[in-house]
Amino acid sequence: MRIPTDTWKYDLPPDRVMHLDRAPDGLDLLFHVADEIQARADPLRFVWEPACEKAGYYRARALIPCSPSLFDWMLNGPTGYRAHYYHSEVAGESFNLALLRRVVPELVRLDTWPGFTGSRGDGEKSFRGPSSKLALNKDAFQDAPILQLLAPRWLANRVNDDAMGLRAPRPPTAHFEIAGTWLDPLTGEVWLSPDKTDRSSRIHHRGFA
Repeated sequence: MRIPTDTWKYDLPPDRVMHLDRAPDGLDLLFHVADEIQARADPLRFVWEPACEKAGYYRARALIPCSPSLFDWMLNGPTGYRAHYYHSEVAGESFNLALLRRVVPELVRLDTWPGFTGSRGDGEKSFRGPSSKLALNKDAFQDAPILQLLAPRWLANRVNDDAMGLRAPRPPTAHFEIAGTWLDPLTGEVWLSPDKTDRSSRIHHRGFA
């Protein structure tokens, strides 16, 4: 799907608007992300992140370097991640799942993967878990100017003009973050954070979670 230009509006320089309007279809975007993993395997990093709300639980996180232009398409373009959530919560969740299905097989093929995931395969279990997602990089959004992406619903539902969903980050050194599902490393039990149960709704209504 592609959000129409009369809905997906920007307050950005003309050359950047032209770039965003030329975003490839969503399926092609997923292939571009997979290509970035193959092309930039060496600087790609895996980390285990501890859960603040649930002691002893961790999730896998992959930091995937990418070009600023691809980051822009994926996060701010009319066919990208947030655009799918703007269309509907179902479309957003479907796009998130399609992204994981395209990206995770590329991650597990990397030479650094066996040393990260361990003999039990906890890394893959985390990335394939029910709450795994493309994380919206809070630092990148906070560093972006306000009122850049002027989608009507997000404008109407903003708490103030500093609302994160109305920003369109394009960091000069960009990366995607794939956040897995929380696991107990001793038992493999999955934990779903109650703070994120309304994530899809928040992105749909406000552009950020």
